Amino acid sequence: MRFHPREARALQWYLRITDYAQELLDDLDTLIGWPENVKAQQRNWIGRSEGAEITFALADGPTA
Repeated sequence: MRFHPREARALQWYLRITDYAQELLDDLDTLIGWPENVKAQQRNWIGRSEGAEITFALADGPTA
């Protein structure tokens, strides 16, 4: 039996923060009165990334 990726077996729901990562990061700057170290912890927890592009040389050809 497969479960929907947003639903746990205990019927708990998780937010898909990847869909909202940039908005969450932008809104951290609008929080007045929050200590900078707490904002930094939130930025690290959100952990938005852009990805990477890598080129590998192949033994039988130039690149892939």
